Amino acid sequence: MLVWKKFTGQSISVDSDTELPGDFPPVEVCAERCRKFAEVTDTNEALAQFYLQDRNWNLERSIQEYYEDLAERNRGEPPPKIKSAGETSTATGSEVVRLSSSDDDESYEQAVDQKNEELSDDLMKVISWNIDGLDPKNVELRTNNVCSIIKRAQADIAMLQEVTPVTLNLIQQNLESDYHILHSGLSDYFTAILVHKKRIKLGNSRVFEFSSSSMGRKLQVVEVSFKKRHSLFILNTHLESTAEFSDVRKEQLRKCFRNINKIPTDTAVLFAGDLNLRDKELDEIGGIPPGIVDVWAEQGSRPEARYTWDMTRNDNLLWNGSFRPKCRFDRMYYRKSASQETQLRPAYFGLIGIERLLPHRCFPSDHWGLYAHFRLI
Repeated sequence: MLVWKKFTGQSISVDSDTELPGDFPPVEVCAERCRKFAEVTDTNEALAQFYLQDRNWNLERSIQEYYEDLAERNRGEPPPKIKSAGETSTATGSEVVRLSSSDDDESYEQAVDQKNEELSDDLMKVISWNIDGLDPKNVELRTNNVCSIIKRAQADIAMLQEVTPVTLNLIQQNLESDYHILHSGLSDYFTAILVHKKRIKLGNSRVFEFSSSSMGRKLQVVEVSFKKRHSLFILNTHLESTAEFSDVRKEQLRKCFRNINKIPTDTAVLFAGDLNLRDKELDEIGGIPPGIVDVWAEQGSRPEARYTWDMTRNDNLLWNGSFRPKCRFDRMYYRKSASQETQLRPAYFGLIGIERLLPHRCFPSDHWGLYAHFRLI
């Protein structure tokens, strides 16, 4: 979502579907529990969110069930020992790699990377995130952190919105060794799709302009193949902002859905971005077309993963008044293939970018990012 003053200097009100707070810990508590989970299990904060969000942020339960899952995957073999204070270990299935003080940091990172690869070989990991590149405040710190999160999450696909020439340069410096970086055309701000060079095969790409847009919005489309045998189209967009442009936004969304329907049914489609969407607008255009699923809803409609632009929890933007809106502007939709022997199925949906950045105590963006897993079956 964009505050319209970014373009005109005027302040226009922003509505919200609801103002009721979710029943889950504050952002700072969530971030600290992610850190502790990653420290105890020798994993990473992306995996920590995977477990914690599904278990109401109960740290003890999440850690216990993580080790139970490891034991289940390696049935008949002893589970790894939970490390004690002062002990460093990396779980690698049936064995625990002990790293003494003489082992260098590179060996540790290689062990973690190897384990992550083993556990996620059939997972396609996807991020969609409005990175708020138009806000110059702490933009280098914030963008570098976005890149770090993409790396830590080992994202196969990252769909970004509100990329600017300045932030694109930072993204290229941080990620171009591992990712193909495609953008929708250099301008004041635009979208970008990052495709992992080793795990994803890159195909054709196109950009469609929305003729009705007064904000330069476009639909970016990339054709890829996962594991060299499952093809899919990636659609990334940033639809018209603010309540005043509701009719334009609804027509843009209709065009996105029509483009999906034009793609042969034997090819899967993943469509995400900052849609600036209100639930009533989706109802007004007839809802989601048949065969397409909302990944958040498909994965249980968890309240803690609902609102992606939430001024009750994210204070990057200054906001006058006691009412603080929160909205599910950012969404992810998926249409599976009708005929491929293998299928990608949604396996997880959560939010990223919820940790404050020190010393400035800002967040990476005024939006939370979407983070999803799709399992190849």
